Amino acid sequence: MEGLGQHHSTTAERRLPGHSMVEELYVLLDQRCPLVPQLYRQQAVCEQEGVPFQSKIELMEAAIRAFEPVAGTRTHVLLDSWYCAKCLWRAARERGFAITTGMKSNRWLRIEDPSDPRGWRWQRLSDYAASLEDSAFVERTWPRGGKTVYVHVVTTQVRTLYRCQVVIVRQSLDAPLAQTRYWASSDLEADAQTLLGHIAARWDIEVQIARWQRGTGTGSLSDYERDRSAAFLDAGHAGLCLPGRRTAALANAGAAPHHHWPGATGNPAAFAAQRPALASCAIPIRRPT
Repeated sequence: MEGLGQHHSTTAERRLPGHSMVEELYVLLDQRCPLVPQLYRQQAVCEQEGVPFQSKIELMEAAIRAFEPVAGTRTHVLLDSWYCAKCLWRAARERGFAITTGMKSNRWLRIEDPSDPRGWRWQRLSDYAASLEDSAFVERTWPRGGKTVYVHVVTTQVRTLYRCQVVIVRQSLDAPLAQTRYWASSDLEADAQTLLGHIAARWDIEVQIARWQRGTGTGSLSDYERDRSAAFLDAGHAGLCLPGRRTAALANAGAAPHHHWPGATGNPAAFAAQRPALASCAIPIRRPT
């Protein structure tokens, strides 16, 4: 069964047999369009099948470099922590795109330190967050649902990345440190609320994928060889992008369905007019039981 591997499922919290795909979603004004999905095969699977291996990072870098946004717009790339890699930041910067990515707590920040001969030192992100007083956080509203969160923003350099704004978010000031979430953004001029808008907008890709999987039946992709799976995914992708068409595949029960236009997608709550976003993630497609 071509391309079949073991992929981690955050829903099941364990590895499952199936296929995995890398999906991008382009957002512009009130329009949204998933870009053509790419099937990902693990290195061991590629070696068994005798085909070249491309990591998810390499697939994403190629997608960023090849992407053609609508003329006259500014593009903001939104990625989860899996894609917090310097090569992707470099690709976005070279294209003139802004970029915001999630970060793991084991990254290192450049922190000012007068006691160090250099005037600064590297500090682990989780240790930096643990050292912050409650007064270092500002109360802000999460753009999705209006929930109150507590945000700390520092402009600094992240090791192996570039100078950026590091965003630390806590659900409450007494929440365990393990529940703290971290992001890095190249938008050096943004305030805390704007940065939350960037971060929250990336969740659109998760919603899009969930609807798309329900509507296209991609849970059965492990029954197909890779070429047939790619054709099936392309057909599902085209169906979701029909302009002006209300598709049951995208409509949640009781929710207004979206209209789709090839080449653009939209999220006006998070982005001003003519400020598109390109969000992406990798989604495991489960083998049916």
